[in-house]
Amino acid sequence: MLCTIQMILEQPLFENAQILAGKSYLNNIVNRLSVFDCPVKDSMLDKNIVEHGDLFLSGLDQFTENPQALKKFISILTDMRCSALIITDENPSLITPDVVKQCNRGSLPVIMIDRNISYASIMDTINKLTVQKYYHALNASKLTNLKTGKLNSLEKKRILNSINPKFGEFICLITVQGSTHSPITENDLTAFFMKRPRDIYINHDNIHYFIFSDDARHSLLKNRDTFRKSLGLYFSDYIAGISLAHPIMEINFCFSESDLAMDTARFLHENQVVYDVNSLLQLLMKLKDTQELYRYHDSLIATINAYKSENDTTLFDTLHQYVLCKGSYRETAAAMNQRETTIRYRMNRLRQILGLEDDIVQFHTCITVLVIINQLMQRD
Repeated sequence: MLCTIQMILEQPLFENAQILAGKSYLNNIVNRLSVFDCPVKDSMLDKNIVEHGDLFLSGLDQFTENPQALKKFISILTDMRCSALIITDENPSLITPDVVKQCNRGSLPVIMIDRNISYASIMDTINKLTVQKYYHALNASKLTNLKTGKLNSLEKKRILNSINPKFGEFICLITVQGSTHSPITENDLTAFFMKRPRDIYINHDNIHYFIFSDDARHSLLKNRDTFRKSLGLYFSDYIAGISLAHPIMEINFCFSESDLAMDTARFLHENQVVYDVNSLLQLLMKLKDTQELYRYHDSLIATINAYKSENDTTLFDTLHQYVLCKGSYRETAAAMNQRETTIRYRMNRLRQILGLEDDIVQFHTCITVLVIINQLMQRD
């Protein structure tokens, strides 16, 4: 996401700012900042030097003797679709009801700040934020190309070098969906990764990408795990997916693994999950939208449901609880308030129904997969 007026107002410097007009247009995007405090002349400010997305800063002193000139100035800003006008609190009477209406019609927020806030600090805050947002947006578009584009090795290497020419031989990815505690926290994250020459932080559209790299796989995983344990310091409500380490030219595996791990975290209602190549749940989640998985589920359910003598869903409910209890007859019986012999009878009956009386391993695999698929379908 590019820099907006709302993002600027969230900065500590603007915590006491007042919105005098255009409150509905705080999502206006800021492209650059200009100061306009010179005496008004017809030739001083015209549409040739104003561009779409400009944010103007002014004390309005030049309009005190000629309030009508302010309306002309605002007309230029609205005609050119400028992002906002920030004024100091020295001349608030110039923002009359008519001016407010003019700004509202022209989608131009007018924001008033304390006169004691220096222009230098305002410009420094806004310029840093604008540059930072462009930096994140540009690198996010490059990540999209790496993630979705069919690139050859040369193209992939060129994009990776443009993101960070100091990447190491191995790379891994932590993808976080959520909001940081505050704009200060996000700035801290940016500053923290600026000091790490082999790593990079990219934030775009509420998705935070943390790319770690190193020439040694074990060092890379150590850095990854140290940082992931600190995510709670930066995010209050988040979901994170963590990839394994791969050679840098295999970064596409990092994207697919972190996305799948994030889906798993969401499914399990956990804050973060590390991709596990041996996880049956993650394997099935990768297949969850395929017809083959649904056919497998429906076929088994239909076979079980054909035996209505077991009171409709009783068999499946027992099967489900048995899997949740990790194959313990005693715990399943306690959870269902049944005798252990009853649970044993039902599970033996299921083995007969599924034709797996002589293959206990296949039976347990089958019912475990069935329960996981059923949970996936229920969540969808």
